[in-house]
Amino acid sequence: ACKAVSGFALSFPVVRPTAAYLRAEEHALTGHPRAAARAYRAAMSGAARLGLPRLEARAALRLSQLVRHAGGARTQLLERARILFMPLDDRHSLEEVRELLGTAARR
Repeated sequence: ACKAVSGFALSFPVVRPTAAYLRAEEHALTGHPRAAARAYRAAMSGAARLGLPRLEARAALRLSQLVRHAGGARTQLLERARILFMPLDDRHSLEEVRELLGTAARR
């Protein structure tokens, strides 16, 4: 599926952030956190550029889970995800972000 979407993204640039997100998920699942982080960042920036807030928020949320140290970077990613999810009324994702923000604050 990742290969198919990546191939599609070559012809249709609007698909590139989604392809990057899927690559990131694949890297995360196969134990390659650095590659996953790079791909999540690519997904975030591409989604922001194209005005795809849900994808940007999902990538920020997933990237925050890869950040090893609590504090600045992780909190910034979670806050970005929270801000993006709020107008989308994605209650499940907002609750997940709130829980992770609480965990980050306790570390």
